[in-house]
Amino acid sequence: MLCLRSFTDADLNLMKKWLAQSHVAKWFTHPDAWLEEITLRNTKYDFITHFIVEAEGQPIGFCQYYDYTRGGESWHGSIPAEGSWSLDYLIGEPGFLGKGNGAALVRLLSQAVWANTGAERIIVQPEPENHRSRNTLRSAGFRYDAENDLFCLERPQKKALSEITLEELWQLFPIFLVPHKAEWAAWYAEAEAALRTALPDEFPCRLSHIGSTAVPGIQAKNIVDILLETEDAARLSEAAAAAERVGFLRMQEEPRRISMNLGYTPYGFARKVYHLHLRIFGDNDELYFRDYLREYPSVRADYEAMKLTLWKQFEHDRDGYTEAKTAFIRANTAIARNLYGNRY
Repeated sequence: MLCLRSFTDADLNLMKKWLAQSHVAKWFTHPDAWLEEITLRNTKYDFITHFIVEAEGQPIGFCQYYDYTRGGESWHGSIPAEGSWSLDYLIGEPGFLGKGNGAALVRLLSQAVWANTGAERIIVQPEPENHRSRNTLRSAGFRYDAENDLFCLERPQKKALSEITLEELWQLFPIFLVPHKAEWAAWYAEAEAALRTALPDEFPCRLSHIGSTAVPGIQAKNIVDILLETEDAARLSEAAAAAERVGFLRMQEEPRRISMNLGYTPYGFARKVYHLHLRIFGDNDELYFRDYLREYPSVRADYEAMKLTLWKQFEHDRDGYTEAKTAFIRANTAIARNLYGNRY
């Protein structure tokens, strides 16, 4: 299964290698221009979103999407430029060619466009001789527009999340583990800053990064978990209202707990996804479990091995996946609480 992760400067040498591959260089001419664009992705070319494509943690390719109207291009023909986005993509590792990865990549990238932008359509215009790319687009559901000699995919009509059955939700948001990403810490810091800005001044709370994304070296779902502890139920409601102002949605509410999330869309996961757990001070087993995993590599390895086993068994059953981990988490949390005392 493929996944996308943000491009970083550490990927530049890999990109140079791929651009020099004969099957890539034939279509990605002017490699220096490509590298300049990627290097300036946070300034001059900040309207383009760049990714590395991974297969089971191994980088195999590159892709990007961008707002067509900001790209300075004019090949759209009679199709409206406004509302159009476009893609570029490549499989850099030769061993992954001819195995359906191109179509899977394009489907994944298209889903990212729908989930993260207001695009009405995606348009792509590979060279007429690039039969591999054209077949990839057809396999990914794009329609060939002969009049304009381009491929087009219209935004699909989707039901609102509130109208989707539990089984449909599990299909849309499967369990999917990826190797640890350094960017998860930055995602957490970004969300923490937004929440603190939305909360009233001197609001009594403690914010913490929890879950497997807070444990270096362990595979995890590409979802950052945040724990917000505060004084009482009234403060919980106040914190939830603040979180809603920065985009979080309430998913489950109990007298002393509120669960919220951000980044779930009718088209699948957005690029950044969060779970926010609102609790009363002291309801924080996750902090003890997190610290125990960080400090004891053997326990961390056992937990990761269990998760990797359960992943395929419960890929489309999130409740089953969570329940299957419960005994391990409870047992080791009890050990951690006894070991750490009143750390929190």
